[in-house]
Amino acid sequence: MEELQKEKNDLDQRRKELVKKVEDSSVEFHFQSIGRETLDTLLSENPPTNKQIEEARKEGVTDLMFNPETFPVALIAASSTDPDMSVEDVQELWDDENWSTPELMALFNGAQECNGNFHISSTKKGFGQTLS
Repeated sequence: MEELQKEKNDLDQRRKELVKKVEDSSVEFHFQSIGRETLDTLLSENPPTNKQIEEARKEGVTDLMFNPETFPVALIAASSTDPDMSVEDVQELWDDENWSTPELMALFNGAQECNGNFHISSTKKGFGQTLS
């Protein structure tokens, strides 16, 4: 029983070390809305290609609004405030095999969310949160 307790303690210690390692290597990202005009400009600068439109239609998507290869990188770069990232910085993350697709999509979703939702701070006279 003593040997099992020692093994349990060793595993608990190892778990704590791994959790700390993950926490120390984690980065928190902050995004801020870039405004309607800048967003419209980014969309016009990153249109879908004809091939992408064709492929999207085959999959039942009829309203592809942006180039899925270039727009996510551009939007993340334009919306990131901490860390403040350039298009080159984001492209480097995008090309890094250590970043999984769900992680990259989480960044893109964060950038999209801050540009698609807004809140009105006054709750007086019928104002309040506006949902998209």
